[in-house]
Amino acid sequence: MPEIPKNITNAKLQNLESSKDQETIYFDSLRKGFFIEIDPNGAIKFSYEYKFKKDIRKISLGTHPAVSLIKARDKWLESSKKVLDGKDIWIYQNIEEAKENNYIDENEENIFRPLSDKEIILFWKRIDSINQLSAITKLALKLILLTGIKKDDLLLATWEDININDRTWMLNSRREIRLNSLAIQMLLEIQDFEHHTAYSNSALKQAILDSNNKVINLGPKTLDRALNKKGCERLGINQFQPNSLAETFEKILDNNRNHSYSLDKSESVALYIRNLIR
Repeated sequence: MPEIPKNITNAKLQNLESSKDQETIYFDSLRKGFFIEIDPNGAIKFSYEYKFKKDIRKISLGTHPAVSLIKARDKWLESSKKVLDGKDIWIYQNIEEAKENNYIDENEENIFRPLSDKEIILFWKRIDSINQLSAITKLALKLILLTGIKKDDLLLATWEDININDRTWMLNSRREIRLNSLAIQMLLEIQDFEHHTAYSNSALKQAILDSNNKVINLGPKTLDRALNKKGCERLGINQFQPNSLAETFEKILDNNRNHSYSLDKSESVALYIRNLIR
């Protein structure tokens, strides 16, 4: 991962080298967790990544040129101070964003939470019957539960990040995770674009493959909309949000740490879910 030049200015951001095939991420050696991200089309975003308890959190600091480099650094400083004070600012940003876009009710409580065993069963068994959701949306939500990968990271991932034979997934070129058998099953289904009616047009399918080779070709808010109040009512579950499924993965891992599974940690999650839904 390249380092942000120490003499960089707002006017020189466009001169940063980037890849035409995948997102390029620059880190700041002077500002821990501050990143400049450049997508293949040249769009520049600022972000802040930090660790809260055992989780890696990432929030947006804005997009250039609407947000300048100086303003993004000011946001980073303000955010990092809150983290040092023990605040999980990712939660607050996601709540406010969800409320602004009417994804959750103002009075909804405990939306950012792991699912219970009963809710896991309802989610897994009922989501495929919701006709209002595309097949790729359903598979994406299941994949979050099976990998613990957060929504934003999932939507940025490309097939080059994944080695199905080795059962590994490289996240942001910095962290490799192990894939369990159920996650592999979901990925193989996702590779079959005919599961998604929007991809039944062969020309469109090829255009998508040629453009960015993303694992999940959905808009940034699609998964949030899928789990809006009506969506959760169809599942028979109190409202939750996509990253609740990642929290559920971590909860299952924590619960299984005391068991003497001969399987790797990720596979223990697949085993746990299989036992629930059988």
